Amino acid sequence: MTDEKKKDFPKPSAEDQEQIELLKERARKMGLKFHHRIGLKKLKVLVEEGLNPTKPTPTPTVEPKEVVEPVVTATAEVTEDIPSIVRITTTGRKIYGKDTHIKERPAEKKARLRKEANALVRVRVTCMNPNKKDWEGEIYTVSNTVVGTIRKYVPFNAENGWHVPQFILTAMREKKCQIFKTVKGPRGNKIRKGSIISELNIEVMPPLTVKEIDDLR
Repeated sequence: MTDEKKKDFPKPSAEDQEQIELLKERARKMGLKFHHRIGLKKLKVLVEEGLNPTKPTPTPTVEPKEVVEPVVTATAEVTEDIPSIVRITTTGRKIYGKDTHIKERPAEKKARLRKEANALVRVRVTCMNPNKKDWEGEIYTVSNTVVGTIRKYVPFNAENGWHVPQFILTAMREKKCQIFKTVKGPRGNKIRKGSIISELNIEVMPPLTVKEIDDLR
């Protein structure tokens, strides 16, 4: 059996040995562990890493994904006068969500708009168009694809007022006419000046009382 030859380590120079001793002393004070025969190069790296430790890479936090349950039904409920939508999932769990407007079906929306358009409003109408000063009233016609056509005669200056559908009242408020006034011109001469005004002065009156309705019969 042959004896293994021991590996000979090169001896550092006196200058390197002095640096090694200084670095070892610093490493001990820093609590660093090292081999007793560590070389100068590795010792420098060890002390450098001890002085500037590398921050550990934070492990990313993975948030649990929300399990979305499919909704199979949705019904409307009213709780404390606040409209709410109650959705029932496939597991039978109820999900409550406030909703200020419950979606209408097309037929329901059409019926509602027709009802609103035909709602009667009591008004007293005065015509401001000088070209119609002798008119006792006028027939107004309005229409669209949802409400259809509404036609009604509206008298002017009715003492007790007149009931007009809301759809026609909206159109009447938009009517304009042109009037002319005599004014002084830049040189003092009289000229005719035109202006656009609302054709109708509309006074909204309170609804008739039961007694007033009986008196009209």
